[in-house]
Amino acid sequence: MITAVLSVILGVSILMSLALGAYTMVRCDYREKPVFVSLLFFVTIYILGYLLEINANTADGGFVAVKVIYFGSSFMAPLLLMFIAGYCRIKIPKLLIAFLLCFSLFILVALWTTDIHKLFYSSYEMNFDYPVRSLAKERDIINTIGHIQVFGCTLASVFIVGYRYISKKGRRPPWPITTGILLGVVTHIYYFLGLSSFGINYVPLAMFIALLLFSLSIFKYNIFNIINRASELAVSSMAEAFILVDADGRFIDSNESARELFASLKSVSENTPVSQIEGWPEELDIACGNKGGLVQFAMNDGKFYKASISPVLAENRNLLGYVILAQDITESALFTRKLEEMAYNDSLTGILNRSSFTSLALAQFKRVKRTGRGSFVIMLDIDHFKNINDTYGHPFGDHVLVSIAERIKEILRPYDLFARYGGEEFILYITDVTGKSVMELAERARHAVCGTPMEIQGVKLTVSASFGVAPVGIGEDTFHDAVRYADEALYRAKREGRNRVVMY
Repeated sequence: MITAVLSVILGVSILMSLALGAYTMVRCDYREKPVFVSLLFFVTIYILGYLLEINANTADGGFVAVKVIYFGSSFMAPLLLMFIAGYCRIKIPKLLIAFLLCFSLFILVALWTTDIHKLFYSSYEMNFDYPVRSLAKERDIINTIGHIQVFGCTLASVFIVGYRYISKKGRRPPWPITTGILLGVVTHIYYFLGLSSFGINYVPLAMFIALLLFSLSIFKYNIFNIINRASELAVSSMAEAFILVDADGRFIDSNESARELFASLKSVSENTPVSQIEGWPEELDIACGNKGGLVQFAMNDGKFYKASISPVLAENRNLLGYVILAQDITESALFTRKLEEMAYNDSLTGILNRSSFTSLALAQFKRVKRTGRGSFVIMLDIDHFKNINDTYGHPFGDHVLVSIAERIKEILRPYDLFARYGGEEFILYITDVTGKSVMELAERARHAVCGTPMEIQGVKLTVSASFGVAPVGIGEDTFHDAVRYADEALYRAKREGRNRVVMY
């Protein structure tokens, strides 16, 4: 009766393994697929061998079944290690993989020829003492070595999974895969120590449960769909930089455009934190921390990029990682910046234009009104500027205006407002100063204009300017009142002989 129940379970396991392998071949497309399908194939062979063993009537029949079992089990362990390492993005040296597979082949050959050398089984006979038939074997050295190889590969798989969970780095297998691996390890140890009751080998039964758990991982946790081969061609041909990171911000994959953007990606290995990539913008880390979004960032070479960060979710809404798409927007960014400068700055001198100055000054005026700190408007006009234009031409006059703007900017504080008010007239709004200090500032500005001759197009020319200063916000006066008072003081300075500073 027990044999019949076991046979049904094992038969169902074989069908499950074949169905899962067929589904994987047809519906899934991912890097670990060849290894996973190979693993399922040898699991099927292993379970089939045990099905043959419990139904064997002779020792020879039982030994044939054991040969089938070892044909499956010899390759199961190294393939499991390869699959888990590949899934967790840990590289195993190709030489080690070749050694493990060759060693599996050696174990298989040693078993099939044990009748000659007796180094695998020194003897064997069919055991009918238990409810479930099994081949009683007298193990020898190669058999023990074969079990050591299986233990080594499975324990290495457990170590990789444990390391991923403890370190919280890279891709971590979901709990069904982890449980399936641990179940296989425990039942294998149980079987090797001869603790199985009723003569039952519980490893194939553990494989049945592990297949259920692996199926759950594929269908519920979507473990193979972060990136698939079908999309790799499209990704590689994209003009945008494509970067795939896991949920912990560790690098998984990129396309050629991304490797051109971040040259260090060519030598970065998987599972490296992207924050350690040379030149990686902080804006991208912040966006990932906020579960995605749109950000803009600039690179050291002066180029500007717009990036979209999209979370990759499994069907159960678990976060798998992030897709980062970065697009070069340097041309449009520079064009936008140019438009902004044209909107806010004077096209000739580069300082504020009249409109933007007025907007900023009114905002400053409200702050100064609240704090009660002193503030002043300074207006200046270049003396005899019409004569300069008439004598040297308007392009020469433009150079004079630019030179004066640059000289005055050098003596101002970063937050002082300075604008071209119109023609050869300039205006300043100075805050947090006293009447005495603003007069000293105006004198320094006047000296900056006339203190040193200008050399323009081979012509040395000394230029002067007249300055009018007025306090802002006295009594009920508005900012515009202060501008009018400064303008009156300016014309008074001109009437009194020019090249001087006059307070309203």
